[in-house]
Amino acid sequence: MSGADPAPLWGNRQNQWEALGALLVYPRVTRGVTGIEPITEYACGIRQRLSQCPKVLSPLDIMNELRLENLCDSLIELRRLQSHHENHDCWLMGAEASEKDKEEFTGYLYTVVDELRKQCTEADFFTAHPLLERIQNHLEGKALSPEVLAVEARHAIEAMLSEFEARTYMFIPSGMGRSNWNNKSYFGEAVAKAFPSAIPDIERTSNCMMTSCHTAAVFHSMRVVEWGLRGLCADIGLIRVKRTFKATKKSSYTPINYVDWETMLNQLQDRVDSRINKMKRGRQKQKAQEFYYPALQDIRGIRDAWRNHVMHSRAIYGAADAAAILGHVNRLMTTLSTKIREVK
Repeated sequence: MSGADPAPLWGNRQNQWEALGALLVYPRVTRGVTGIEPITEYACGIRQRLSQCPKVLSPLDIMNELRLENLCDSLIELRRLQSHHENHDCWLMGAEASEKDKEEFTGYLYTVVDELRKQCTEADFFTAHPLLERIQNHLEGKALSPEVLAVEARHAIEAMLSEFEARTYMFIPSGMGRSNWNNKSYFGEAVAKAFPSAIPDIERTSNCMMTSCHTAAVFHSMRVVEWGLRGLCADIGLIRVKRTFKATKKSSYTPINYVDWETMLNQLQDRVDSRINKMKRGRQKQKAQEFYYPALQDIRGIRDAWRNHVMHSRAIYGAADAAAILGHVNRLMTTLSTKIREVK
């Protein structure tokens, strides 16, 4: 079964075959804890393996996790068998094939398809798997002619190509490294430490920027700001808001995390003014003024410029706008993290 690899029969898939063949030149290694280490074999599907891995993969990771090297080996061998059976290259100089020859070649094709089916199981290629099983059922224990073997090899190849074409992957620009995926320190370690409840939205802000979901990134960053606003309220002693009903003249108290920004900011301003006005002139009063007043002004600006609009579906942001907005959020949250901490 020797001979040069034949040219692809499908012109529109030539680039696919070249790409698949090119993958074979890469070593099968993966990133380990201490650097580059040989990849280990797994006896489970890719979904189970990736459940304990980062969800952002490099091209090398995809090759390793999908076992692309082995898949390519099997596909290239199938392509060679298809061509040779079609041209009778692997049969005796045009002589009539004996039953023994047919049985041997059928058995070998069965083995190649079986290996490919096992690889599909590891890669969770569910569409191709049953098709390959049907081909195996047709081949098992048979002694088929070259023409039939060529057809079965072609069917196996097309099952795999259909599987590949059905898969889609998102490309992330090289400037956005994997360290930014689920990056809880996107606004800095100090912010994550001061406001741990904001971490889920910090991570989603980072993820959305990586995947070019810029409006969503702004949305999540506004939720991050809310944790800063609540922390500021707690720092000034505003943990609940009193509401008085005119009709009954009865009062009730609402926890701060159920209060709207307008009410929080208005009551914060009054409390901050009251605290600072009671302080003696000097360095401490100056520091309080420099901390609280810019923070309140920044939060109001963020609310009026972006928060209200993104929350009520009145704005869509591109990459540059989102980056600028996140810069404002970063500056505010970094400033708040220097003096206050989240209070649940």
